[in-house]
Amino acid sequence: MAGYSVSTDRRISKVDMVEGSLSPILFFSGISYGWHEDLELQDFQVAEDGTIELLWSESKGAGGLLEKLKMEKVEKIPIIIRGRFLSSDIWFGNKVAQFNMENSTYHVIVEDCGSGNDEEGFARLTASR
Repeated sequence: MAGYSVSTDRRISKVDMVEGSLSPILFFSGISYGWHEDLELQDFQVAEDGTIELLWSESKGAGGLLEKLKMEKVEKIPIIIRGRFLSSDIWFGNKVAQFNMENSTYHVIVEDCGSGNDEEGFARLTASR
């Protein structure tokens, strides 16, 4: 039995109830999508074709938004930024998303080792990429 979960660090994971494990399938950091800080995520679903639908609402319940996201191959030159970033740094994430949407040559990918992880181990693992 499997399902999906959205975590507080803005990633969608596949949940395997039998194994008791999470397998990340999409990280929202480093992609061209801008997380809605002014809306509350109410629900989401992952369709068979891999499309992700996100249902957002305003905090006072006055309106809402349904978004459909689909992963597509990017024919741009990647710029990879590796390190540890604060999930509360909304400005940085928004600027990366804006750059990726507006630039036709380059695409920024942010690889975050996250808090509580071994930063030196992360650096060794990602140095050879």
